[in-house]
Amino acid sequence: FLMGLYWRPKFPSPLTGRFCSLKRSDDNELKLLLMDTQLKRSRPQSRRRWDGHKAWFLMGLYWTLGASVGYLGEYLPLKLPLHKRKFAPRQALALAVVLAAQPPILSRYGSFGRSRDWVAMLIFSLFNGVLETMLELAIYDAGRNMVAVGILGLTSSMAVAAVGFLIFCIFSALTHALFWTLALPLHERPAASPFYKWALPALIIMSLAMIGLYETTHDVLSICMLHIVVDVMLADKICLSFPRS
Repeated sequence: FLMGLYWRPKFPSPLTGRFCSLKRSDDNELKLLLMDTQLKRSRPQSRRRWDGHKAWFLMGLYWTLGASVGYLGEYLPLKLPLHKRKFAPRQALALAVVLAAQPPILSRYGSFGRSRDWVAMLIFSLFNGVLETMLELAIYDAGRNMVAVGILGLTSSMAVAAVGFLIFCIFSALTHALFWTLALPLHERPAASPFYKWALPALIIMSLAMIGLYETTHDVLSICMLHIVVDVMLADKICLSFPRS
């Protein structure tokens, strides 16, 4: 009991980093310590500094991979001339689904005071919308042909497409979790709802619309255009820009 009265535990100060004695009357020190801990828990992204030069360089490498895969795998969107294309209601339906899926996804993002850079937004949307689409379609086909048919020996068209979509989802989840969260500047709002609550179902529905359009029409250009629309809305929401210095 006597030790409890006179012993003063020491805690690191959130301002100086030095150990200080915490008295019962020292409410300000305790409040600062609690505020610092809560800030770190609520905003994990704020502790990292975005390196714009490195981020755009990595995006360039990623797009180079997409261009190589698209060229070698013949996923070029303009392989079929525009005047020979027939745009059916399927494209309009896919576009409506993609647009309807954006609000729950974009509601989690913010610009954090950045100003709009229209050139950066345009370059990002065009390059990523075309080159990442070709890469993702190649992954989907690899899942269908190599995994579903080659390894699992499936014969049902629905089962083959389901396995291809699963491989596509795994690849997309890994690239977005391990690459895009670091390549893009700080964009996730601290008060955003959990990802699995609204954004994940919206992403799955949007992906099903794009893969369904590809499976029924094999129209790479239409899917690239849908992806460009998504990237334009994303880049505008987070105010993506080139590094200033």
